[in-house]
Amino acid sequence: MRVVSLLGALISVFSPAFFIVAAQLGNVEPRWLARLVDPAPLPLPLAVQFLLAQLAVDLFERAVINTPTALATATGIVAGLVFGPFAVSMNLVSPEVLVFMGSAMVAQFATSSHELSTANRFVRFILIIVTSLGGWIGFILGIIGLIVLLATTKSFGVPYLWPFLPFDWEGIKGVLIRAPLYRKDGRPSIFKTKTLIRRG
Repeated sequence: MRVVSLLGALISVFSPAFFIVAAQLGNVEPRWLARLVDPAPLPLPLAVQFLLAQLAVDLFERAVINTPTALATATGIVAGLVFGPFAVSMNLVSPEVLVFMGSAMVAQFATSSHELSTANRFVRFILIIVTSLGGWIGFILGIIGLIVLLATTKSFGVPYLWPFLPFDWEGIKGVLIRAPLYRKDGRPSIFKTKTLIRRG
């Protein structure tokens, strides 16, 4: 489940921008991916379509939050069934944009931390902008900028990308695979404690 959460965060951040890059490049492999990233030409640019879809999803989310619990599910279903096909028929967004934005939103909701999902939404917005302006170069520069920002950020003195940067194999194992509690007898080395062994 930890790996699923990590994949969800990556999909929610990068999938819309990746779609824009693939659509701009045109010929991509494999063929099944080429079918997914070959939208029909519409009056609005892809970036504008994604921003409209993001705005619509945010409005639906706020509407569901402020709707009484008994009607919240019905509100979300009706909004999706009515406004999705309507936006496609009006040539506001392409079906592929709705699929990728829907995947990004589902992956975002799979993130357990609301604060992290909100930050991922903001980063996704920035990547859509820089990718639409700079193409694949903007996409790569956006990823590099994100990595540099995370690598230079600390939370309570701990690097945000630890244990990946600085690399710590024991820490990575603890992130990807949760051992039974009785086997977690050590403290993370990044805290620089006097002893790395917990008291039993």
